[in-house]
Amino acid sequence: MDIWIVLESLQDGNEVYTSAHLTKKGAYIKAWKGLIDGYHDAFGFDYDDVKIFDEEQQRFFRNLVDTNDLSEVEQLQLESRFLDMSCLISDALNWELEVSINKTKAEP
Repeated sequence: MDIWIVLESLQDGNEVYTSAHLTKKGAYIKAWKGLIDGYHDAFGFDYDDVKIFDEEQQRFFRNLVDTNDLSEVEQLQLESRFLDMSCLISDALNWELEVSINKTKAEP
């Protein structure tokens, strides 16, 4: 059985939060929530002043933030933009926040 592990590393790895998910989509939802929270902690809610995304990424990010339930977003959208946008957010935060998803197998 596949399991997806979400690692959230804060402040140069001094704090690491781990969560395990039975579905890939659940892992991406948790990872995006971590990125959104990290963005808001650093920059607040003013998206026009922070220029780390291109126009299309900015629209996607704002739509995610405005969505009350990330489970309504298609898995393919969550998955396809995660790596690029997580790197942009982490870079803008001087790598004080890193969020990654790792797939592993559950052993019986």
